[in-house]
Amino acid sequence: MRAEQRVKWATSGRPIVIKYDEIDNVFRVAVKALSQSKEEESVWIEEIRHDNQDAIVALLIPTLVGLKRLEMTVYHHRMTYYRKMLQSALSNNVFWNKRLPFPPVENIMAECGDKFGMHPDLLALYLQLPSTRAVYGLWFGSDYGVVNAALASLETRSSAVTHLEFKSSNISGPDLENMLRACKAPKTLMLEYYHDYVSFVPFNLTELRKSLEVAKDTLENIYLDYDNKATSWLRAADLTAFASLADFRVLKHIKAGAFVYLGDDPNSSFFEVEEGQRRNGSSNKARYRLVDLLPPSIETLHFTHSCRHIYFLGSALEELLVQKEHRTPKLSKITIEAAFYNKTLASFAPLDALAETVGVTICKFDTRNAINQAENGWGMDCSISWAPGLDGRTLGPTYEAVN
Repeated sequence: MRAEQRVKWATSGRPIVIKYDEIDNVFRVAVKALSQSKEEESVWIEEIRHDNQDAIVALLIPTLVGLKRLEMTVYHHRMTYYRKMLQSALSNNVFWNKRLPFPPVENIMAECGDKFGMHPDLLALYLQLPSTRAVYGLWFGSDYGVVNAALASLETRSSAVTHLEFKSSNISGPDLENMLRACKAPKTLMLEYYHDYVSFVPFNLTELRKSLEVAKDTLENIYLDYDNKATSWLRAADLTAFASLADFRVLKHIKAGAFVYLGDDPNSSFFEVEEGQRRNGSSNKARYRLVDLLPPSIETLHFTHSCRHIYFLGSALEELLVQKEHRTPKLSKITIEAAFYNKTLASFAPLDALAETVGVTICKFDTRNAINQAENGWGMDCSISWAPGLDGRTLGPTYEAVN
């Protein structure tokens, strides 16, 4: 269900017909139950008469008693009634003349329809809903230099949400930490960063790594990458490699840009590095990065945006496979996205052979030429579907597998 469109019945797909000249008594009862004064009640009724979708949706959602999956396009300055409805639900109020509670929504998707993104305070409301287990966000951004007060005020380990996923978003380390701290047992964290318009908070891997510490005993899946449509800001980012994740005792799957694992020099041009520079002495330092970084529980690794790091990565993976039996015995699959020229593929042949001997599958995808642009799925395996994002926000390339 998308808030910028006329609300539709899920069964027929036809618009709800409301006689605004004769507001049904059911609407009046619902508005009265939620309003805190006669003046507010009158204003709300008038908003419904003038086809204010925010006012209508806030009344409709509580009536959908079997609703388990909710998708909304939200607007920062046009969600007054929707927010009020959520806040009322969280204060244990009931709706429609005290007959229906808020529906047991388990999965919530919120896409911001504004050009400049949505503040994450709405996420604080979603995290408090008792039935909600997964929150998906598109086009959310933290305020520069300010910790979000709503997220900071969340009670520790109070939320039942286990899956947090945000695309084309820029959520700061402190805001992320407050979200994770509020969750009783967060299992999946997925962040795809975008900078322009959404937020001007600097991308800071050190802060992001620090934020994960509060969930190290429960996190099983981590995805951390950046949107292909916005890369120039990486040159000014803090791309210090992640500190060790060795004590993340149940972490099974990581999908991330190669810089998350290996780091990068923020003062160098991010995409224009000659092969000779890639082969310099830092490769020796990088060789043991993965061995030191990963916990024994890890099962799969997925490296995106690996072009700059491809030779460092080959060296680090070789050492990881050599020590697999003692350091990462459960590792079974490695996926790499990079520009695989013939020379690069040839350099990976010894690694492929080593992987086969230790029971690890290596999958390589050539990023030089995308097969097509397709709607990206959600979840670690991209198997979860939501409606297409506005302005192509969730479109992404499909790459060809190479051997």
